[in-house]
Amino acid sequence: MNIVFMGTPFFCIPTLEELWRDYNVKAVVCQPDRKAHRGHKVFPCPVKNFAVSKGISVLQPEKVRKNDQFLQKLKKYEPDIIVVIAYGQILPKSVLDVARLGCINLHASLLPKYRGASPIQFSIMNGDKKTGVTSMMMNTKMDEGDILLQHEMDISEVDVVGTLHDKLAQLSARCAVETIEGLRDKTIEPKMQDHESATYTRLIKKEDGRVKWDQDAKKVFDHYRAMTPWPGFFTYFEDKYIKIIECHKGQGSGRPGEILKTENVIEIACMDGSIIVERLQMAGKKALDTKSFLNGNSWMKKGIVLN
Repeated sequence: MNIVFMGTPFFCIPTLEELWRDYNVKAVVCQPDRKAHRGHKVFPCPVKNFAVSKGISVLQPEKVRKNDQFLQKLKKYEPDIIVVIAYGQILPKSVLDVARLGCINLHASLLPKYRGASPIQFSIMNGDKKTGVTSMMMNTKMDEGDILLQHEMDISEVDVVGTLHDKLAQLSARCAVETIEGLRDKTIEPKMQDHESATYTRLIKKEDGRVKWDQDAKKVFDHYRAMTPWPGFFTYFEDKYIKIIECHKGQGSGRPGEILKTENVIEIACMDGSIIVERLQMAGKKALDTKSFLNGNSWMKKGIVLN
């Protein structure tokens, strides 16, 4: 079974590794190397790093639409199937038609719920108890293809985006292999999505991590979980940036954003209930447990209000 894999971020790696182990991965297609981090050095994406380490051919077109040179290179690999995860571009019909068995996409939600860029974050932020991975036949629209397989999993009350991301990445690998085998053996019947019940997510931005203390403690905590580790969950006191790294729900009451307690832990009032902070970080400083933080930041006192 000849496979071309298209994807870019770390989420892809468990699936790509499984495909490399079980099939003939002829090439990977990923986004071009980009500048990242301080110093603006150019870094390859995780998928490219993996491919290079295994001797797999790498294609990195700036765009795939109206790119005949890329299309001809893709056809030379004669793929039986193209597997796509978080590639970063919508594929034209000319690319979708290259593979003998078609082009499949793995998406980290139970479609048609949470189409778009940030399904993991929004499932946590909305307090969902379950999520999963969907494989679908791709078409020229975003996440609207016919469903092939779905694997469901529970969301733990303490899952943050980082932990749920890793669990779903592993589940995606299993779903990908089962989908490929089902298409090969003709045991999967594609099922049209219920487009009327579809919901959509947008790209998460850095400013989305700012705490909204005028919500109940559960919503604030779910917001924290959805923003951890990136973009981070942060608040301010006057002009001081404070990133909350670890916290849990409490039962305290007060004005939204008010510091209720500063004895070993920091307790902050929400509209209903409170958040108890265990670890935090100031801009440009290292992360500290609350006891260490309080020893070095005397301004953090009971009664002040964060915003």
